[in-house]
Amino acid sequence: MSWPSACGIDQGATMSANRQVRLEVWPPQRVAYLRHNGPYETSGQTFDRFLKWVEEAHLFGPETRCLGICWDDPEETPPEKIRFDCCITIESDFHPGGDIRVQTIPGGEFAVLTHKGHYETLQQSYDWLYNVWLPQSGREARDDPPFEVYYNSPANTSPENLLTDIFVPLK
Repeated sequence: MSWPSACGIDQGATMSANRQVRLEVWPPQRVAYLRHNGPYETSGQTFDRFLKWVEEAHLFGPETRCLGICWDDPEETPPEKIRFDCCITIESDFHPGGDIRVQTIPGGEFAVLTHKGHYETLQQSYDWLYNVWLPQSGREARDDPPFEVYYNSPANTSPENLLTDIFVPLK
């Protein structure tokens, strides 16, 4: 699969995180998405189905970003009730169909942590960001869900070199 497979989830495991948090201001992001219900680690098939549709609809462009919205804390939500949205950024004239929906990720200020490593180890970076960095920073997370931006593909990138930015919305 080509670049769009950058959003795949199921590969081998390794992790190395750059523990430097950046503060970034982002505008709202309009995205097309397909919802996955179930444990985060099983979302790869949903992402593959979504990306196949995206490719067939010719929605990938030079500015397209591949994202994932993590609606639920896996430590507080039963696995079967976890919601994860597989997303790509879209233009304003896009109109969805079938299982594909459109939403806008609210803009604002975000704490951004780059996770280098396998998707299965993302939770370690989330734990550090929420349980160590946030309390020490004096900042508070907004009620909006965090999201991830994927920069390379597990199809042509070794698991230990996958790059994902975790965006935590700040008050």
